[in-house]
Amino acid sequence: MKKLFDENFNLLALFESIVFTEVTAGITTVYPLLVPEQQNEKANLQHPAKLTALLNPAIAQKIASSLSLSFIGEVFPSDGGVSAGRGGRHPIPRNTRNFMSLAYNPKLKQFAREMRKARNLPEVLFWKQVRNRQFKGLDFDRQKIIGNYIADFYCSQCNLVVEIDGSSHDNKAEYDARRDRYLQSVGLTVIHIPVREVMNNLIGLMKKLADHSAFEKVMPNPTTPPNPPQGNFTAKDILHYVLAEANNLNLRINYVEYQSEYPLKLPFPKDLESFGNGAEIGRKIKALNWTNAPV
Repeated sequence: MKKLFDENFNLLALFESIVFTEVTAGITTVYPLLVPEQQNEKANLQHPAKLTALLNPAIAQKIASSLSLSFIGEVFPSDGGVSAGRGGRHPIPRNTRNFMSLAYNPKLKQFAREMRKARNLPEVLFWKQVRNRQFKGLDFDRQKIIGNYIADFYCSQCNLVVEIDGSSHDNKAEYDARRDRYLQSVGLTVIHIPVREVMNNLIGLMKKLADHSAFEKVMPNPTTPPNPPQGNFTAKDILHYVLAEANNLNLRINYVEYQSEYPLKLPFPKDLESFGNGAEIGRKIKALNWTNAPV
């Protein structure tokens, strides 16, 4: 097994070998640091946004909750979630905390992409009404993965999901009820729209939705979270903290000298000071050892 800290060790390989662990009531929960979309996409991870985008959102959520911090995810300054370097024109605020805090099954990402490409007509018609903040200035996502389900449309600003019920929902009442219970259990409002309303009375439907009480509860939505209690942090801060922890002398002894097996198990930061100091140390380690690394 290659030593973790020799000069040729790949930084991505290091991150892929790390998990966070948490022990509650004698039960250990393991959180992998990175959650790759697809194994064959790893070759494209040399872009900083690509690497930080693979950070397990559950880890960011745990750190934010335990340290009373606000996690700032990537904001895409454009009409359609396209980065400024690729032609984006103006920032779209997103309620990052809502968007990033939802658990999701990464194995569904390819299926979600295929569903977007399928161009289901009722969904396409509805999407044209809400895309680019056309509907009440709200930001919607299509085929959003939430837990083990894929929601037709999701609005982070209002914490709600819109489902268009067509023939695919026939004879699936029990499944749909279980799905709704899960979505509601994570704080989401679920709005069901019969497909016939989209196809036969789209203008009337949008007017009716505009008066729906769920759209009155718009969360504060600046580019960065409002008034974080004790500050905020980014994916890079977590990765830098990981570098510092992975460079810990005791860990070096266990994993290098004794050649312990993967994964490297790291603790969650216990307080703000240790997290801040670790992130700063990690930045220096990265600068010394991986000058051109995408972190």
